[in-house]
Amino acid sequence: MVTQAGCEIWYLPAYSPDLNPIEHWWFVLKNWMRQRWDEFDSFRDCKDSSAAEFSARQTVRVDAAFKQCPNVCA
Repeated sequence: MVTQAGCEIWYLPAYSPDLNPIEHWWFVLKNWMRQRWDEFDSFRDCKDSSAAEFSARQTVRVDAAFKQCPNVCA
């Protein structure tokens, strides 16, 4: 089904965050939350604030990380 849609499946080695761009995204998000944890009144406040922050400034960064992956894996 995946190949019929014109996509390829790339299997990554286990425990290889350098080859998995989403790990870099989670690293940035967790650091951002740790730096501001005392500012949040609730988990919902944290979630809403982080969603607003990252949708505003991280799209280009995430796109770049995913576009770099084939170069890293090659």
